[in-house]
Amino acid sequence: MTRIVNALAAAELVSRGENPHDKRQVLVSITETGSTTLLRARSKRTAWLARQVAALTPQERATLHEAALILQEMSA
Repeated sequence: MTRIVNALAAAELVSRGENPHDKRQVLVSITETGSTTLLRARSKRTAWLARQVAALTPQERATLHEAALILQEMSA
């Protein structure tokens, strides 16, 4: 975990702060740059997924819908 946080901090995507109640802990917060980067990545992923779904046949979309319902039931 430390290595991941170090990399994110080096890229200025997160910042570290002290926990005022427990000096052993470090609080990690997303930065403005991190938030912008995250939103951009999510938008790109959503656009990619929309293109993939649009290329499916109606039958494939129906199958995907049924699978999503099954997964939703399993997670309840």
